[in-house]
Amino acid sequence: MRLLLFGLALAISPATAQDFATFASSADLTNGGEIEVDFGCAAVDDGALVWYNFPTEELLAYNTEEPPGARTFVVRSAADLDADAGVDVNRCRAAALDPAGGDFAVFALANADTNVDFLYLLGEDEPQLLTSPTEGDGDGITGLAVSAADEQIYVGRKQFFGAPEDGVYVLDAQSGALEPVLTSPDLSLADLDVDPVTGTLYALSDGFGAGDFENKVVEIADPGGAATLRVFADPFTFFTSSNRRLTDLEVVRAGAERAVFVLNNSFEDGEEIARFALGGAGVLFASETDILGDPDVASGDYAVPAPTSALRFDPTDERLFLLNTDRFGGADEALVVGDLFATSTESEGVRSAAALAAYPNPAAGEVAVVLTLERPQSVRAAVYDVLGRQVAVLHDGPAPATLRLRTAALPAGTYLVRATGPGVAAAVRATVVR
Repeated sequence: MRLLLFGLALAISPATAQDFATFASSADLTNGGEIEVDFGCAAVDDGALVWYNFPTEELLAYNTEEPPGARTFVVRSAADLDADAGVDVNRCRAAALDPAGGDFAVFALANADTNVDFLYLLGEDEPQLLTSPTEGDGDGITGLAVSAADEQIYVGRKQFFGAPEDGVYVLDAQSGALEPVLTSPDLSLADLDVDPVTGTLYALSDGFGAGDFENKVVEIADPGGAATLRVFADPFTFFTSSNRRLTDLEVVRAGAERAVFVLNNSFEDGEEIARFALGGAGVLFASETDILGDPDVASGDYAVPAPTSALRFDPTDERLFLLNTDRFGGADEALVVGDLFATSTESEGVRSAAALAAYPNPAAGEVAVVLTLERPQSVRAAVYDVLGRQVAVLHDGPAPATLRLRTAALPAGTYLVRATGPGVAAAVRATVVR
């Protein structure tokens, strides 16, 4: 089938279908049912998983090098944590590992009764309190990231939870204070990570964000200097769920490729993960964006094995983990994503090969795109501006042999065209000049 779009470049490619291999089953994690497991905050490196365990209020670790039935073990007991902090530790807000080799882990622990948060470092030496657990110096923590270049510890904080202002802070190792890197009343950070190559921070600004920063992925460039803030991507350009609950963000690196993975933890419609490739300077949207998961052939949507509570990236093994919990049904387990940067696969019953040619791009007038599909099917094509706002629906329904569209009503700028259909999901950028 040939689909000719006059107006904006439209790329439609085969859907991405991902496998999720089991890294640790419920029986593995619980040592055959001896330990009640519920992931609080977690980190993983070199195949070793460490997390704060809600039911037992202690730090646990799982390592496949241990014998079966004893692979989950206590790293720091509840009594030890309480003694280290001088307060009753009963919550964990976030966790991050040393990206250079996992020699230490940083946890944002808390006492939920007093709502006081503090940073706790666990390494080869004795545990260390990085901020005061009694003075509330670290209150309002929602995310942690450790820079690979200089081991700076960056912290996402919410004013609603006790932070002085909404934004990103950095730990002053000498004073133990969290110094502001960039704050804004429009931000409401839910998670935070750092690009190991450039040092750029990426964060989730959730549904309590204001204006252009509501439910967006934001980018904080040059956090160690003159930090700047901008919208990086709108995940809901790609998510199909009507329930907006952004919970996790991970910057992933595999070989030369890097991307931001985002989890929408929707209890009603199923979890979804979006991938936004990191490009050069000035690139707002990825050159390639996929939803990962098992394809729902009927709708063309994607479903991640539920209930996924967290995403965690292992920088040593270059694997992305999905941590599930039985708190909302299902099972306690740790899964591993198959191919992090797959662009096309064939799943059972779904095969939709596509060939594409586009010209010209950028363009001052029309952009002609000829798409060849293997079989007739319905296609929906919509256009989004750089802030993720839908500005036009190009087509929605059975794809005819040709379709003519024009860009006269669109201001000059860069746009993202998103195309979806059974077995089809793709996005491409197009530039309109005047």
